[in-house]
Amino acid sequence: MKKLEDIIRPGVFHIVVLLGLVHLASAQALPPPAPQSFAYVLQADAFAKTKASAIQRLAASDRDWIVLDANFSGDSPWTRADLKAIRSARPGRKILCYLSIGEAEDYRAYWKDSWLKNGELTSAAPAWLIAENPDWAGNYRIKYWAKGWQQIMLPVVDSAMAAGFDGVYLDIVDGFEFFEQDGNQFIDNRINPQTGKTYRRDMVDWVKTIAAHVRTDHPSALVIPQNGSQLLAQPDFLVTVSGIGIEDLLTNGNQLQPKADTNYVLGFLKKNHRRPQAGSTHRIRHHGSAEELGKIAGPQAGIHLAAHRQKPENHRRVRALTLGENRNCIFRTAREQELVEKMRR
Repeated sequence: MKKLEDIIRPGVFHIVVLLGLVHLASAQALPPPAPQSFAYVLQADAFAKTKASAIQRLAASDRDWIVLDANFSGDSPWTRADLKAIRSARPGRKILCYLSIGEAEDYRAYWKDSWLKNGELTSAAPAWLIAENPDWAGNYRIKYWAKGWQQIMLPVVDSAMAAGFDGVYLDIVDGFEFFEQDGNQFIDNRINPQTGKTYRRDMVDWVKTIAAHVRTDHPSALVIPQNGSQLLAQPDFLVTVSGIGIEDLLTNGNQLQPKADTNYVLGFLKKNHRRPQAGSTHRIRHHGSAEELGKIAGPQAGIHLAAHRQKPENHRRVRALTLGENRNCIFRTAREQELVEKMRR
């Protein structure tokens, strides 16, 4: 049987993932020990033919934290017993549920067929549904601040926690950027005329709503947004989240990101960390070089992962990742290594 790492294949879109630990004050209950490794697997049925096999493989992995979709496959959700079997195989292991909170996905249970006809939204579609994301078929831009959307997603969050997940991993937290874009320009802190607040503040409030909802019954639940590093400038966002994931910090496919783009994101990470305070931890997870992470996180940083993401034809999914240890990253292609070495110079 293939190992999780063996799924990595050259010639597809790769993301380098580095995990750094920065100690910060947090509104969260005393957090668990910082992970030394994690897996990010949203298509478990892509590497295991049966759920039982997937459970066995995930349990046997050496990952401290594991991010999973709510379902093993479209019609087979993970159960509390499934997650317990995966978790119990490694002391301290945490399992997070992937949720897209900034876009709607037409392959989710909440989606209604009546909302779409011949590729176009119908009059039956809710007012918060805007248009399909041209880069991700089946994913739709939404008014994430809308009560109707939030009323759909909060029960999804409840279901994830009821199934036994240790927290949530929130995608499309950078959905505010769609509304800040004006032609080829972006208007920072643009005002949302529907709320009178900035689109960024609307997203901060949405993440805070989810966190408060989750932690009412699960005080130690982890809440990790993916992207939207600009929101770290908001103190209430910073103390709400348990960490942050940043995609494509240094590279985009086999190309280096423009340095201005990389430095823009790094600026928010550098500005918004603080020195250790007793009894609290905060984790910044980002995709970048060991040197950059060391500058951000200081001597407490640990770097552990390289990840693989493949863009399927119909929807956003991440398949698997591989592990590096002791402040070193494993790069699965010579081209990746070359690109990172260039950035280091």
